[in-house]
This record gives sequence, structure tokens and C-alpha cells, in this order.
Amino acid sequence: MNILTVIFCIVATSLITSKAATSGVFTYEPEGENIRITQVAEGITGHLEIPSHIDGKKVTHLGGGKAFGLNKSFPSSFTSITIPNTIEFIDKDTFTNSLITSVTIPPSVKHIGEFAFYASHIKSLTFLGNIETIETAVFHECLHLKTINFFPGMKSLGDSTFFTCPSLTHINLPRELESIEDRLFFNCANLVSVTMGPNVKEIHNQAFAECPKLTSVDLSWGLKSIKTAAFSTCNTIKSITIPPSVTDISSSAFQYCNSLQSIIFLGDAPTVIQKKINFFNPDGSFNLNPDGSFHSLHADLKIYFKEGKTGFTTPTWNNYPSAMIPASETPTKSWLRSHNLPEESNLDSDPNHDGVSLLAEYALRLNPAQNNSKAVPTIKFENNTAKITFFNGRSDIEYTPQHSTTLNNWSSTNLTMTQKSSGEMVASTPTTNNTGFFRIQIKQKNEQ
Repeated sequence: MNILTVIFCIVATSLITSKAATSGVFTYEPEGENIRITQVAEGITGHLEIPSHIDGKKVTHLGGGKAFGLNKSFPSSFTSITIPNTIEFIDKDTFTNSLITSVTIPPSVKHIGEFAFYASHIKSLTFLGNIETIETAVFHECLHLKTINFFPGMKSLGDSTFFTCPSLTHINLPRELESIEDRLFFNCANLVSVTMGPNVKEIHNQAFAECPKLTSVDLSWGLKSIKTAAFSTCNTIKSITIPPSVTDISSSAFQYCNSLQSIIFLGDAPTVIQKKINFFNPDGSFNLNPDGSFHSLHADLKIYFKEGKTGFTTPTWNNYPSAMIPASETPTKSWLRSHNLPEESNLDSDPNHDGVSLLAEYALRLNPAQNNSKAVPTIKFENNTAKITFFNGRSDIEYTPQHSTTLNNWSSTNLTMTQKSSGEMVASTPTTNNTGFFRIQIKQKNEQ
């Protein structure tokens, strides 16, 4: 007889667990050699100062699980917060539904988890550094968010970052941003104008869809691709200019833009990718059907293209009336038309009284529909060097940067000029005390 003997062994094990502790109003636990704050006590009012160190260890993580927003059924009541320049990770849901009205993200932050500030009461948002990862819908449904100050060097923003932020009206995207992700500003009901930096290569699906008051879009000079429904149902846009760098556009890119009366192409005809939106779903997704051209646009839409550019046809192109812009037409007239301004406008004038003339806005590729008083180039001091970065890509404009230490004597001598592929110039000069001034002289070539 075969006998099967089963031996049960009891092995003593040591379970290692992270033990939570408290310091003042904060609950925290170890995060490697650093500290993660996981909770804040209820009933805190006014300002909350997050410590940079606890027990001599650096605080690097702010925990998720609505740690600073809704805890069970009790909303945190503090309305302002200081995030120290030691925090590297702000985790998922951390500030969901919080009552804070202003947030400054320090340059130490590397990662912000999805829905981190969802439905919070933020009115003003400032980024002080480049963030390596911003996950989905970080500021989704921040209904009071009106002002965003981007760090110029930011290269990416997560998809749906500002989904349904109806208080946003004017956006200047960071200079180094490389891609506008899916639904980045979807359903921002009061967004009027957007200016992109020179490095944006792609505008992804529904990036600006359902923005019914969007009237002015200044596309990146280096833009390559405009994806499905990127500007769908932007009912107020009347004209848009497609930079010469664009190689492909979805046929539904401007679907249901019922006021769009002109699309101006500055380069060769792009490939029109055959996609048609059948209908939107409640979750923001959409169904696609193939289609052969641009569609669901204003009945009087007309396509304009520059003389000498290839791939276009007349009297129609992609089933819409088309016309060639004579090579003799000045670039400034095309620019004025694309921004719905009279072609006979005086370029020395300042129609919106922001202190920046139309000529300066044209030359520096600024959006004349926006207040550009804070969008003009500014000086940066780095490593005993003063420098200024400005767009110099208009072939009909002569740009002359000059430097002064006194505001009395100006000169281009000793300036180092570095041309960037984005169409920008960097003018720099040595400095020993981080002082100095720049100005840029702008002159039309062959003025008529």
C-alpha cells in the first residue's frame, strides 16, 4: 500500500510594513530614504504650509487617495497652500475637490498623477519648471481656473489636462511645448484665443473640440499634423491659416466649425486623412466613418493657397471653392485677413490697446486678438550671460536686436546670434552683474 504523507511546515516570517506617523497636522510614512505625506488633519482653515522636511528627512511625495481634498465626508477647508521645492511627486487624486484657489508648482516636481487637482477651486495656476510626466485630466473640471502661467521650457502636458475648464479665456502655451495632446482643452466653453510656441509638431484628437467661443488660433510655425476633430465644433472661428510646415490634416479637423469661411494654406497641399465623425459619445469619445474631404463646414467656406504651391486645384479643392493668392500679395495682408482684421489696417496701430503694434505682433508672431503686453520677448540671465529669444521667421521683416547697459547707447556689437530651427533667434552677450537691456528694431523690407 502506498501511503502519501503530507507534512505541513510552519515557517516564521517577519512582515515588514510601513508605519504611519504624525507630525503636527500631517500624517506621513517613509518613502525610501525620504518622506511621503499621506494625510492632513481636518478642520485646517486659511493657509497650509507643507513642510520640506520631517524628522530630518526630505518630503518628496504628496500621497494620493484624495489626501488633501475630500476625506470620507469631510472637505478640507484650507484655501491656500505652499508646496515646497522638495516635492517630486504629486500623486493621483491628491487635491481632488480641494478648496485651494491658487497653486504654484515648484521646479522640483517631476510627476503629477491623474486627476490630482480634479474639480478643485483653483483660480490661478503657475508652473515654475518642466514636469517630466503630467498624467490624464490633472485639472479636469477646475471650473474657476482663469489664469495659467506656464514655465516656458515645459515640453509636454498630459491628455485632457484642462478638460472642461470654462473660466479659461486666453492661452499662451509654453514656448518649448512639442505636442498638444488629446482633449487638452476640450469643452473650455469660454476660451477665446490660443497662441502656440514654435515647437509644437502635432495637435491631437479633439484638442480644442467643443470650444464654441474660440475665435483666434495662431498655429505653430513648425506644426506637422492636425488630427481628428482637433477643432471640431469651434463655432466662432472665421478664418485659420495653415503654416507651410503642415503635411497632413484630418478631414474632420474643423468639423462643425459653422462660421469658418476661409482656410489659408501657406505651403504645399497637405494630405487630407479621410476621417469623419459620425457623432460624439457622452464620455468624449467619438465614432468615425470614412469620408473623402473636409466636411460639415460653413457653406461659404473658401480655400486659399499661395501662388506656386503644389497639390491644389481650382475652382475647387476637396469639394470647396478655392482661389490662388497672387505672389504679389504682401504677407502682412494675408496675416491681417487670417486674423479677421481689415487688409488696409495701419500696421503702426494698436487696435486692442495692449501697447504692442500690429507690426510688432506680425513680426514676432503674436496673436493680435490677445493682450500681448506680457507676451513680448523678455531678458533671461544665465551663467553670466544675458540673452533674449524672439521669433525672426518673417522673410519680409528685418530684425535688429540691440543691447545697452544704460538705456542711452544701443549697439549690436558683441552680440552672439544663434538661429534655432524653430524660426527663433537667440541674441546673447556676456554680463557680470545680471543687468542690462535689450530691444529689437523691426522694419519691413521693401515697404510699399
